[in-house]
Amino acid sequence: MGCVSHPLSQGRDFQLQAISFSMLPNWNADDFLQALPAIKRSCEKPTKLWESFCEDLMEENFETGDSVRLFLEKNLIPYQVTSNGKSTGLFTGYYEAELSGSRQRTSSKQIPVYGVPATQSDKECTRQDIHRNPNFPAPIIAYANDAVELFILQVQGSGRMKTPTGEIRLVYAGNNGHPFKGIGRIMQEHGLLQAGKSSMPDMKKWL
Repeated sequence: MGCVSHPLSQGRDFQLQAISFSMLPNWNADDFLQALPAIKRSCEKPTKLWESFCEDLMEENFETGDSVRLFLEKNLIPYQVTSNGKSTGLFTGYYEAELSGSRQRTSSKQIPVYGVPATQSDKECTRQDIHRNPNFPAPIIAYANDAVELFILQVQGSGRMKTPTGEIRLVYAGNNGHPFKGIGRIMQEHGLLQAGKSSMPDMKKWL
């Protein structure tokens, strides 16, 4: 869904078509009061496009799920996404990981967060190369308190670090040229996770 006032761009194999809310499966059966807290959190730092929507949302006093649903129907437009003529496919989500850390190494912040290596050969190293080399030739930009959370942030590609002097953003800066393989699949291949137990909490608990 989106609150747009202009046509959205379309590629040759990617199309967006405005549809009615009645076409959304189970739209009238959902409990929108349960979704309201998440919608309000999305409005804590609204983009320019969402400012008007969020202002109107915060002024409302919703008492029922139907009142929330009617507000969304009034202010948003649902779009059907198709690719190469197909309206079904895989939709993935993203969240911004958050770490606790410090610019300086401390007793509780020991895990180095590296920047991009200086030489081309070192840019092609593996994670194993980094951890086995105490003098890895890359700048240390911060220290994290949790190796697992840092790994998750690296997989996600970016995130935030809370430090004693404020928040810093850690963002994608390059790759080593090796193909990516999810850790969940590797752990399953080695029998470290039970079938059906490969969610992020399951992996974090084992690690």
